[in-house]
Amino acid sequence: MVEEQETAKPVPTDRWDAEAIAAGLPDRMARRMRLGGFLEGDLGAFDAQAFGLSGTEANWLDPQHRLLLMVAWEACENAGMPMAPSSQAQAAVFAQALERSGGAVNRWG
Repeated sequence: MVEEQETAKPVPTDRWDAEAIAAGLPDRMARRMRLGGFLEGDLGAFDAQAFGLSGTEANWLDPQHRLLLMVAWEACENAGMPMAPSSQAQAAVFAQALERSGGAVNRWG
């Protein structure tokens, strides 16, 4: 916001073929298929062992979950909490993720 930049960007070519999916859709819907908010960089760059996960588990872990784990780790480090597995620090990170699709019914008004 400070930089007054648009954060919605074209779909990265390695995600999906936005033009093929949007073809034949009404223009309003097609525009939604061509833009989005995407994580940049190597989404596979994740230290599974640091979180006690096997390589198999890490391969199936959603990129959003990886990001949550990494941000929680960083928050603990910034708070001065030791993150070594051998430390006896007793700490917890609580997070909630919500998804609300456009077709959801709002029961509360």
